[in-house]
Amino acid sequence: MRKEGAKLLSASLLIFSTGFANPVRAENNDNHQPASENCQKAAETSGSLLTSVSKILCHEEYANDEVFSNLLRQANNLTGQRLPDLPKQEQPKQRRKTEKNHRTRPKRTAKAKRPDAHKWGRSDFAASDKSHSRDVATRKRAAQKPKSRGASAASIRQAYFIGEKLGDLSPRQRKELRSKYESLLKRKDVMAFLNSVERGEGGGLLVIVGGTRGKSADCQRRIRRLDLSGHPKEQGLPSKCFLTTRTHGLSTAAGMYQIVYYKNWRSLRRLLALKDFSGRSQAIAALELVRSSKVRGAKIGDGLVALVRGDLDNAIRKGTDPWASSPYSRWRGRHSAPLLQYARQELRRLGNEKYALQQSRKLQGQSNLIDDV
Repeated sequence: MRKEGAKLLSASLLIFSTGFANPVRAENNDNHQPASENCQKAAETSGSLLTSVSKILCHEEYANDEVFSNLLRQANNLTGQRLPDLPKQEQPKQRRKTEKNHRTRPKRTAKAKRPDAHKWGRSDFAASDKSHSRDVATRKRAAQKPKSRGASAASIRQAYFIGEKLGDLSPRQRKELRSKYESLLKRKDVMAFLNSVERGEGGGLLVIVGGTRGKSADCQRRIRRLDLSGHPKEQGLPSKCFLTTRTHGLSTAAGMYQIVYYKNWRSLRRLLALKDFSGRSQAIAALELVRSSKVRGAKIGDGLVALVRGDLDNAIRKGTDPWASSPYSRWRGRHSAPLLQYARQELRRLGNEKYALQQSRKLQGQSNLIDDV
């Protein structure tokens, strides 16, 4: 009995020395949580001699895990009796103190960023539960929106001298204006606009207004001999080979965009230094007609401003007054063409490389001449 008491005394001294050698955390010394159920049972069944050891173990249970493990192991070795292992109990997590007015928002799971995120904007970072059909609809709506090129309407008007007559511009300004027209012809939306006008007018490189049907054999022979050196009227085609109506009289319209000779082409060729009647020269003349176009409820040149900014719909609504096939023209005929529908179709077709190459050759006047039907 004396030996056992000595062992317990040395164990207690060792426990206290170990506890002081490994100090526990200061914040856990003041307020300890109640001992677990296993810890209380160990204190009751350990006997009177082991009660102090059990209490020390229970005291250190929540204070320091490492100190508790060392005490338990050394007490077992000295006493020869194994105290029951006390399972760890998780301490309740303390809530982080936040300000009263501070609101925490739940994190949203986001999809991975697609490579074309700069095209569609923030819709690419939609929540993971967003349906695929909804994403497709968002992209379609974004594609149909006008593509702003970043320039304001005032700056475009100043750059293209809108509001000033072509004859009032200096030679340097006219040369600069033609250079800007040539740059516009490299864009697909501009070509879609011009192609829709050509389709509505039923034009071609050397198509004469009214075609060749019902005309004399001499006129048909003369029309077949035409080339791209100039307007058919400049090549000596007589007035009887053109179209004459009761309402508007003689019409000398010809080419891809049915440009009349006396009113438009004769002055445009001189002022813009157009050397021939090729597709590119006709397109430059057509863009000049858009610059001076005016429809009801709009300003002069609003069609060209919309075309430069990439707004194809407004370009057709406000810039097609010179063509009678346009439903927005004051010269509108009985059978107007759906130019808006044509423009959207042409824009899709220009995505085909073969079709785009064909249109480019036609613009250069290098394709085979189309015989009149």
